Amino acid sequence: MKTKFFFSLICCTILLTSCNVNDEHHSTMFSKQNVLMYADQEEDSVFFACTDPWKITAYEDWLTIDPLELKAIPSGAVNSVTKLTITTTANNTGKMRKSIVEINTFQPAGFYIQQYSWLNINMPGGVSEKDGDGNMKMNFRAVAPGMQHVTTVYFTVYKDGATLTSNADWVTLEESTFDKGEHEVKVNIAANPSEEERKAILTLTSNGVSTPIEITQRPKVVE
Repeated sequence: MKTKFFFSLICCTILLTSCNVNDEHHSTMFSKQNVLMYADQEEDSVFFACTDPWKITAYEDWLTIDPLELKAIPSGAVNSVTKLTITTTANNTGKMRKSIVEINTFQPAGFYIQQYSWLNINMPGGVSEKDGDGNMKMNFRAVAPGMQHVTTVYFTVYKDGATLTSNADWVTLEESTFDKGEHEVKVNIAANPSEEERKAILTLTSNGVSTPIEITQRPKVVE
């Protein structure tokens, strides 16, 4: 139902926003012009509406797009609405990848694709930073009190067989393996017996890409 509604909306909008050149209407429109993908994500899509034949002429070699062209508008139609399927490999380069997709048509158009180098972790929230080479990265950190504590990690993975592990015996997880989709996992943190803060690393791995989550626990509670 949502797809049919979008088709109707985009077809109506394209007629309203088209320009008049020699008494002909020519227009292009995208459902989104900036596609954001996560490191383990291999597929996304964009709907593209156009009043003319078109052909995709440029994009980076780490992705593919289907279809690559429309040779003719269907007979009797004012425009065509095409689903462009974007397929990528997992991004295990450690760097964000970017591509401009160029489309040759009466009014040349294009859109952007960005694939992050990290996984889709919703909680704890991430803080973006640049490394020494100027590459954008995302750091996920949480702070726990010194007493026994339970927190929750929220994330989305795009491949079956994802895992979440802990490198400390004082941090235990209620689940450790996951199918693709959204997940929330309770994390049990034991009381800190020390007067020094301590750290643990949770590692989320999906489709060959790993993203760490740092947990800092405050010193023990002194009564």
